[in-house]
Amino acid sequence: MSSPLAAGIPSWAAASGGITRGASFPGSPSTGDLYQRSDLDEQIFVYDGTRWVTTQKFAVAGMKQDYTGSSAFIDGAGFDESGLDVYLVDMSYAWAVNSGTHDASNYWELETWELDANGSGGAGTELASSGTSHAEAAGLNNYTGLNVAVDTVVDVSTDPAIALFLRKTGSAGTLRMTYKLTYRFIAT
Repeated sequence: MSSPLAAGIPSWAAASGGITRGASFPGSPSTGDLYQRSDLDEQIFVYDGTRWVTTQKFAVAGMKQDYTGSSAFIDGAGFDESGLDVYLVDMSYAWAVNSGTHDASNYWELETWELDANGSGGAGTELASSGTSHAEAAGLNNYTGLNVAVDTVVDVSTDPAIALFLRKTGSAGTLRMTYKLTYRFIAT
């Protein structure tokens, strides 16, 4: 599996009073300190007061056009970065049901899951869920867009993947949607 950290991130020189560089973090950081890790693909981290997180955000993003299928995992990411966990920041999406049935008994939900090494929903944990398509945009062709804070740390040593699950309830109609799950890496 290819590391998103090795995707051509440039090496920045330490700036005077700005970013220091090395293979381990300093012992007494202050909130907002920046540090470039030479042993972690030259990634730059910021100390948030509790932990070192990447300054760069990563995302799982996509769309479903005229989707009528059943409940299913629709997208995700697996991780094999040694010494890094994942901090899920948020999930944003926009959707509408364009045709068919769309009411309080027939609707869609988007969920964020962390998955164990087996990679199945039965062996994972739901982390966050959208509201229902009907509650957010009742009727047909009513687009709505929302941002749901996830604010969760995923220990990649036990749950090495995150996934988006689209849940269909009843005979929900044809769905159109875009989605994005944003995350950062945490140095462990």
